[in-house]
Amino acid sequence: MNDWLVSLQGGILIFLLTLFLIGLTNLRCLRRMERYGTSARFPRVAVLVPARNEAANIGACIRSLLAQDYAHFEIIALDDDSTDRTGAMLAELAAADSRLRVLAGKPLPPDWLGKHWACHQLVQATDAELILFTDADTRHQPHALGNAVAALLREEAALITALPREHVVTWGEKLIVPLLPWSIFYFLPLGLAHRMAFPPLSATIGQFMLFRRAAYEAIGGHAAVRRHAADDLALGRHIIAHDLRWRLVDGVE
Repeated sequence: MNDWLVSLQGGILIFLLTLFLIGLTNLRCLRRMERYGTSARFPRVAVLVPARNEAANIGACIRSLLAQDYAHFEIIALDDDSTDRTGAMLAELAAADSRLRVLAGKPLPPDWLGKHWACHQLVQATDAELILFTDADTRHQPHALGNAVAALLREEAALITALPREHVVTWGEKLIVPLLPWSIFYFLPLGLAHRMAFPPLSATIGQFMLFRRAAYEAIGGHAAVRRHAADDLALGRHIIAHDLRWRLVDGVE
């Protein structure tokens, strides 16, 4: 019994030490997005926002995107057959600012999941060099887009994805939502993940994914993951499988 207990204690100690070392190395590898500053080059960016019944969020999201201090961007939002005021709110915002275009979603094909189909339609509506996928319930600081583009160019990456600050209200959210960044920080050695062509070692956050369009098309885009429930994770793994460079950054600020 004593030998078993000593072995158990030793295993727990090794496990905790491993988590500590991964977290320590990630302090250096998980770079804050704002530290990239701004780039001297401003490739055109299309910010793509699929929205379905997001009347409670879409106004604040779009206004935060329109407030970006980046020089060359457009916003394309897709109303995916909403039954609330999402479509009307988008139309009002578009009428007030020409940088916003609004699409009406087409009928869902039988072999697609809804959000993936919406994202696919959004990409087809632009020829921008860079494409940023973000969710309708997000908010963006004015420098977010410029910092993300600077990170993409400086890292020579095909994909930049960012950990966001999550707004949690209920006790359930407070208990569950922090598990995602915690698990990434302590279980995913980013130094290795960024350098190894090993798809399971990836962490892609669907709330903020900035792609080079050429890379997105090279991996097959959302058509390649149209039946995969977690499209963000699947796209990230396709990037790695195609030997393309990606970076996860800290977008909390």
